[in-house]
Amino acid sequence: MRTIKQVHEHFEIDDMRVLLSIKEQDIICYIESNYTNNSTIKSKLCSVYKAYEMLEIEGNLFKQRIDFYATKQTLKQEETKEVNKKSVDEGDKIISHFKNHLEDLGKIIQNDTLENDNAMLNNWSVEVQLFCVLKLYLTYGVIRSSKLINCLITDCDCDDNTNYINVNKKQIVINIHKNDRKGKRVIDINDNKLLGILRKGIGRFLVTTQQGELYQSSSAFSKVFMKYFEHNVYDLRKAISSKCIAEGNIEEIKKLEHV
Repeated sequence: MRTIKQVHEHFEIDDMRVLLSIKEQDIICYIESNYTNNSTIKSKLCSVYKAYEMLEIEGNLFKQRIDFYATKQTLKQEETKEVNKKSVDEGDKIISHFKNHLEDLGKIIQNDTLENDNAMLNNWSVEVQLFCVLKLYLTYGVIRSSKLINCLITDCDCDDNTNYINVNKKQIVINIHKNDRKGKRVIDINDNKLLGILRKGIGRFLVTTQQGELYQSSSAFSKVFMKYFEHNVYDLRKAISSKCIAEGNIEEIKKLEHV
């Protein structure tokens, strides 16, 4: 009520429906210019937005700004946990280390393609699998290993009990995850080179043992990952998340959270 009173007294428009309808951006600017604390600003915006809800008025700008400050608060909370994450310098070295490995794997696969009639691709070798996984990690974020060890590569949609990559729709669909009560998670793939390689694996699982069998656990896959790259999956996960937080790009943070 105090916030609504402040807004009313500032704009001097008695009809609240008119005030909220024509002054949405102005009200936001008024609140943001009078307070510096993000938590206070978010609280004030939420207070006014309740009036929009009560009067059943669209308040899309308010929703966007509330979401913006909510994300900034989350960002601040994550920064206080930095002791559990990689430093920016250390994280950059780890990311660079994995990028070099990705480039080397790409060259190995390309040379093998030229010399052995697509042997690695046709056999869906461990090197090809790790190239795809690393490309996904470095481009979209580190998807938990538990979601990938039973991820099927296909050219059509699967049932709701399967994690899969649909190369035709250019999507990773994660149905089974720790927050599966919130529904499936879809990640769009926009890398045509990666999609071209994934097409060679249609009907196979993204990652398998050298014997072509599924890994029994995510830790079993992590051991293979560690053997090839000298860092574990979580080193890369922490490095990427720490770098994203340090840069403060809220849109990228949201994308990373989604992945």
